[in-house]
Amino acid sequence: RDDWEYMLYWLDKLNPEFLSIKQGESADMTYPSNREEYYSLKSKALLELEEYEDCIEVSKKALEMFDDFAINGDTWHRFRIAKSLRQLDEPRQALEYLEDVIRVNDSWYVLKEFAEDYCMLEEYDNALKYAGDAIAARGPVRMKVNVFYLVFKILKGTDDALALRHARMVL
Repeated sequence: RDDWEYMLYWLDKLNPEFLSIKQGESADMTYPSNREEYYSLKSKALLELEEYEDCIEVSKKALEMFDDFAINGDTWHRFRIAKSLRQLDEPRQALEYLEDVIRVNDSWYVLKEFAEDYCMLEEYDNALKYAGDAIAARGPVRMKVNVFYLVFKILKGTDDALALRHARMVL
């Protein structure tokens, strides 16, 4: 937590208007400009510090400001907006942002976000579908412990006995 607080402390000392908007380039990659990197770091720090409304504001500003993002920066801003919206009890709005994210990034952790939002909306069939897809997607199983717990929560919403069997199987 301290690292994110320090990051935000120093970012707040900068005026992003004075930062370069020129992206870096190599033979096979484009890198974010200093200004783009500023907004990316700031929104990530705000999310990590659970300052969700500010995270949404910063990410939306970045999405409006830049026409061309490097390294899918726009996707990461949408992802952080979606995560923040769920924390602010706006899962339906979060799903709208995740729809844009999944077009570019269909990783297990994006699928997990869908499952969490649908679980929050008590749309358990959709939640279970996305949770299952997250578990089956590429990625180390040790990183997916929260997905298995999410499946328990989803099943608990529909069938206590099945949820208990799932928990026993996972443990």
